Amino acid sequence: MSDIFISYKREEQATARQIADALEKEGWSVWWDPKLRAGDDFDKIIEAVLNESRCVIVLWSELSIQSDYVRAEASEALEKKKLVPVAIENVTLPFRFKRLHTPRLLNWDGSSESAEFRKLVDDIAEIIGSPKRNRETRRTRSRPSITIDNLKPGKGGATRLPSVEPPTGKLNPGTVFRRQTERRSQGPDTGSREAEEHQDGLGELVEALRITRTAFRVQVTRRDQLVKQMQRRLRIKGAIEYDEFFRHFFKKMTADEKALFDWIRAITEDQMKEGNAKALAVLERHRQLLVHYPRLVELQQHLRVWLNKYDRIFSRHKDMCVLYVGFGDGVGYPRGLHAEMEEALANARGKGSA
Repeated sequence: MSDIFISYKREEQATARQIADALEKEGWSVWWDPKLRAGDDFDKIIEAVLNESRCVIVLWSELSIQSDYVRAEASEALEKKKLVPVAIENVTLPFRFKRLHTPRLLNWDGSSESAEFRKLVDDIAEIIGSPKRNRETRRTRSRPSITIDNLKPGKGGATRLPSVEPPTGKLNPGTVFRRQTERRSQGPDTGSREAEEHQDGLGELVEALRITRTAFRVQVTRRDQLVKQMQRRLRIKGAIEYDEFFRHFFKKMTADEKALFDWIRAITEDQMKEGNAKALAVLERHRQLLVHYPRLVELQQHLRVWLNKYDRIFSRHKDMCVLYVGFGDGVGYPRGLHAEMEEALANARGKGSA
């Protein structure tokens, strides 16, 4: 019995092979129909392998969405609750599969470290568990691996990290961080290539944080207005946690209230997701920033949890409009960090013009 069955249109065989190879390197066994021997009864073997496999990956493309075979295999896997859909082209998914979380491997270069491929691996592991031979390897990775699978519910539905590998070196938040950076250089020597990259990284990070900071303030203000409006109309008294409020009263919204709710949610889906993903990408690309500004390690962990929570929870629950990851999750947004990064950027630019 194979761990994974891949369903795809024959014309996408090269992509299917690439994904199969990558998943086998992760430690899973993968079956795809080029392994059929000549003379085998195709339909019977496909049906038997699909039923026996623990997980079914369906590759959606312009051709596969029109294929009766692929759609039938996807439907069968969905009914057996072992479907993991993957978009390999930018297509409109068949109606039955539109609401499913679908990783996007568009123009994927085969890298096992790409963010979208890691999401695919997480989705598979959620169904069949991590590959046995790879578990120990992943435990020894240098950076913390933080996913929603690691999170446990806390008070009021908040999520907590039971254990996170601590970053190397001592973190010195707040005023201690300020004193430390005053005593030593906040960046590389002026005029060097490293200094230019340092300034570029800071500039990209500050811009990404500005986007999310502004967006979050706007949506929280509108969310509070919406809740008060609904409380007055429905005569609801007493305090209630926001996510619980919307879960309970989501279907009781008027058309105008639903329109405002959708507008708030769109900010999470657009500016918040884009800004947080960009900020995390900057930290991954400019790792020297984590050395010069230790509090950015806290931000990195916060962003990883936010993006995982978006994929695993927010995207699957249409009754959520604001996604909050705070200190109740064990990885709150570092206080005062935005101002500190703006100050660091100003200092770096000042050095460059001196």
